[in-house]
Amino acid sequence: MLLISLSAFAKSGLDKDTTTWKGIKRYYAVYTPKKVAPNPAMVLFLHSTSENSAINPPYYGMQPWEALADQYGFLMVWPVSSYNPVDKLWYWECYETATTFKVDPDDSGFLRWLITSLQSQYGIRTGNTFVTGMSSGGFMAHRAGTDLSDIVAAIAPVSGMIDIHPIGANFSPPLPTNPVSVFELHGDEDTVVPYCGGTGWFWGALHDTLASVDDSVDFWISANSCTSLT
Repeated sequence: MLLISLSAFAKSGLDKDTTTWKGIKRYYAVYTPKKVAPNPAMVLFLHSTSENSAINPPYYGMQPWEALADQYGFLMVWPVSSYNPVDKLWYWECYETATTFKVDPDDSGFLRWLITSLQSQYGIRTGNTFVTGMSSGGFMAHRAGTDLSDIVAAIAPVSGMIDIHPIGANFSPPLPTNPVSVFELHGDEDTVVPYCGGTGWFWGALHDTLASVDDSVDFWISANSCTSLT
């Protein structure tokens, strides 16, 4: 009865909201479709690195997602990353980038709070919660899969790898506690986040080593105990 009443009385439309997480003002937007499906799903889109000003949070690609939400009756969510005043960029604190911020924004913790809050509010099961993202948002989608596997069923990173770390440093992403479905999307002519990995300058602060797409896929094959790739 609780799930029915939450879905039935949710106000449709787009709402932008803020919260304070670890002393940092955080932004997010939620689109409730015109008709919420029974046992609805929730999709989070994590935006790419943005040069928007500090007072202009990047909410990207809203209208196409709104149309899909209306078509299929799912809840659509746009969390906003952290703003780094040194680089004058908005980007996600994916693995090994916390040191580029003066204060660790704990993006993984912020996403956990947001997801669990909305799951409770809208009666959404963990098995119906999905995360996608582009570029630095793609990197963070991978991290959402590993850190939040207890509340996220699947991820779809676009132009983002499983990890990025300083050259010469060793880093192994933590294994998820639960299996996570992964749909990996990456162009083989990508010169910003190379398909085959490599090194480069990212976010103006780190000279980094990137995993490759093969590294990322192999990580998830192993983490999910897959016997074959389909």
